[in-house]
Amino acid sequence: MDSMRKSWRGTEIWAGWSEVQIPGLRTAPDALAWGRFDGQETLFWLEVEGGGTSGKKIMERSAKRFRKAILYAKENNLSLVFVLLAKPWTGKAARLAFIGVPEYTAVIVADWKKFGKLSVPQWERAVLSMTV
Repeated sequence: MDSMRKSWRGTEIWAGWSEVQIPGLRTAPDALAWGRFDGQETLFWLEVEGGGTSGKKIMERSAKRFRKAILYAKENNLSLVFVLLAKPWTGKAARLAFIGVPEYTAVIVADWKKFGKLSVPQWERAVLSMTV
């Protein structure tokens, strides 16, 4: 969570959890944090994608995780910053999962080797921080 604070000035992190099961969603994000970004109470949802399967499966899995994150944030009246850390080829495969980013939601797809140098989230946009 320190990497988010360092990468995004003014970000506050109040609590963080790793691999926590979310009741009702049947999912366990790699990490969650709760805090404030850009003046909004925000859920930071982190997933790590290592590959090990086809590009199509990676895109489908990323889309499913993203939909669950949107649903959970909306149900709890939170803004959402969704971060996918991935190998470059897996980030490229997943990018189509992030078309049509909703209001008060931001997506960052970044090379997992560059965690700590994340691009600044932009509401209603997916920022691809790697060559795709």
